[in-house]
Amino acid sequence: MSNVIDTHVIKTNIYSNRIHIGTGLLKNRLGSMGEMFGEFVPNENYHLVKKDIQELCNLQFRENSDFSSKWSQLRLNAQLESGYFLFAIGSFWICDLIELQNDPIEITLSGILPDVFDDSIRKDEIYIVSDKKEFLPLPWQKISIGEKIAFEDELKKEITLAQSPIYPLFNETTSHKLTNTVFSALAKNPENDDVVFSIHGEAKGFIAIVHLTWSGKAEKDTRFPWTNLYQSLEEIIEINE
Repeated sequence: MSNVIDTHVIKTNIYSNRIHIGTGLLKNRLGSMGEMFGEFVPNENYHLVKKDIQELCNLQFRENSDFSSKWSQLRLNAQLESGYFLFAIGSFWICDLIELQNDPIEITLSGILPDVFDDSIRKDEIYIVSDKKEFLPLPWQKISIGEKIAFEDELKKEITLAQSPIYPLFNETTSHKLTNTVFSALAKNPENDDVVFSIHGEAKGFIAIVHLTWSGKAEKDTRFPWTNLYQSLEEIIEINE
């Protein structure tokens, strides 16, 4: 068992926004802190973000107050062969240091939620990743990086009311179920346009099925977008059975 854990590598497609920038060769294990790490192998598109990543990897910039904002603009995502997008609520780090250009580029994801991991294959709090099998049965379908970003952007618009710069005391806040959460789109149901999100925050669950309104703006009726919360993907599978 230990040899499998130490040697097996998961290939993941790495994206910056909608651009495929390379492959992550992640060690197939998840420790107690929800961390996966390995080597990042860039492709021909990496040059589009390489300068930004190298500048942000510089220690002086990492101490800058603008670091978090600029790094988040890279909007990094890692997708398994199964179509599952890893949700790193801690950090998603590509360490490409100019002074180490001849060395492999390191990639680290931390705070990964455990839905994609096989709890039955476990040793000393280390889990094996189900990287190829479908993570949800039909009618659910995996999504592209473009769909993922579109779903997330729309959900953010629908649960966030516009803020007034003139009358800040009169700003409204929603009490939607997903207010004060971070989320990652995982799958879609083409039969009814529902979307599965992995979520983390104040919501009472870890998985949400959301029926977006596609209004492109905040919904004042907090029943919308329609949302059901679940504790795991297993609950959704049981519903379909």
